[in-house]
Amino acid sequence: MDVFTPPTIDRSNLVEIYQVKSNQTARLECPMYGKPTPHIIWLINGRNLKINDDRYKLIDDNRILIINSVNQNDNARYTCIGTNIAGELSNHIELQIFVPPIIQREPNEDNVNVIQHHHIALTCTPQGDPLPSISWEKDGLPIDTFNSRYRIGPGSLQLLII
Repeated sequence: MDVFTPPTIDRSNLVEIYQVKSNQTARLECPMYGKPTPHIIWLINGRNLKINDDRYKLIDDNRILIINSVNQNDNARYTCIGTNIAGELSNHIELQIFVPPIIQREPNEDNVNVIQHHHIALTCTPQGDPLPSISWEKDGLPIDTFNSRYRIGPGSLQLLII
């Protein structure tokens, strides 16, 4: 007599939110077991994940999904679904991609000229995920935000040259 068991998940090392930096490799695990061994498929945001290029790879009876060179488009909810004759079980993993800060610079931005006693606005618009915080320095030292010559706004610094 064969005894079948529905899929179960080993939750001892299970990760619900997987965080990785952009361009690195993500390894999403679905430690699902049962008798017979469950057939495992993966979904991304509720849709079948197409394993059609070198970026995605399934190993260990589809229990592990490897995503090479992750990018912001890979931020998603991944679901593994295991089925066998005795039942079905699913598990969700949120993949969060961290993108290091970058600052888009305009040409000739390194040298800025201003007329004495006039205002100048310096802007800084960083991109990244999570959104980077901004701090301002002059000659390697933090700018004194209590000095009335400086007004700091979201992503900008206004400076009165005297």
